[in-house]
Amino acid sequence: MTDMLYKFYSCETYNLEALANRYLWFSIPKKLNDPFDCNFEGFQGSKAFTAFTKEYKQLMYELFEKFGICSFTQDPLNQHFWSLYANNYSGFCLVFDKNELKRRLFSFGIIVDEVNYLPDAFKIDTELTYQLKKPSDFEVAFDRTLKNAAFSKSKNTWGNENEIRAFLGKIFIDKMNSGENGIKDDHVGYKVPIKEDNLLKQIILGQNMSIENKKLITDIMQENYPHIMVSKIELDYENWKLKVVNL
Repeated sequence: MTDMLYKFYSCETYNLEALANRYLWFSIPKKLNDPFDCNFEGFQGSKAFTAFTKEYKQLMYELFEKFGICSFTQDPLNQHFWSLYANNYSGFCLVFDKNELKRRLFSFGIIVDEVNYLPDAFKIDTELTYQLKKPSDFEVAFDRTLKNAAFSKSKNTWGNENEIRAFLGKIFIDKMNSGENGIKDDHVGYKVPIKEDNLLKQIILGQNMSIENKKLITDIMQENYPHIMVSKIELDYENWKLKVVNL
């Protein structure tokens, strides 16, 4: 299953809209469910930032405010995900081709990588603690610091999730500002189109999904994704596990 990425959703109207209109939503950091995640207010107090000037720190802060995050996992049978992110098994899970999705997002300037789970506060790579003398030294450290901060989370809180994160950062923003990627800033996030038929491979419905939402999603799939396999989650009571069953 490592060749697939899985994204869990509740059946809120905005999630059904994203499914129907074929886009991924990238939330800005302040809208994430972890107040420490991509929180520059916390990062800038780290020793890792002492070498940066006030101007560099201000630029980092302004960029952090514009970043976007979209989260995936590599396990469709994780009970924690179905309970928390799919609203107690009443939501759904989208199954994406990992390599094709990464290629598509990269074309927009979006990086996809594994989250690094840290046991304590954010720490920069030791190789970046060298003396910063030339402007180019700062640029390298600047870019690496932004990326490291964006892909770091608390091991104690989130270490069991093994998140694969799509990070909408400086490259994307530069492309957006020049009009190159065709995306507009929605102020609280970004809608990134995923309209190619080779990206989405399957949708898995939660076992507690309401009849009304099953009808809504079935209609959306028939109209927009007639080629996509529709499955559902069932409980394997004998083994206390989940299983995917095709409809």
